[in-house]
Amino acid sequence: MYFGEYTEKLEWYSKHLPELRQYFAGRWIAITDNGVAAIAPTLPELMQKIQELKIKNPLISMVPTGPLILYTAYATKTT
Repeated sequence: MYFGEYTEKLEWYSKHLPELRQYFAGRWIAITDNGVAAIAPTLPELMQKIQELKIKNPLISMVPTGPLILYTAYATKTT
């Protein structure tokens, strides 16, 4: 699957999810090419940190506390 510039960040997130859940469950994180760049308890606080730290194009996610459930969808153009 291809997610553009976020592919490597998503792969890193997936690989490190067990450790992320251990330390950051329930918190919001910003991931860059170098790993976790910012952490906050709420999304607005994380967005503020991202702006203050001038983090460019992070992958933003809340680290799940319970089972990981992925919701996916796709669309096709109909004529």
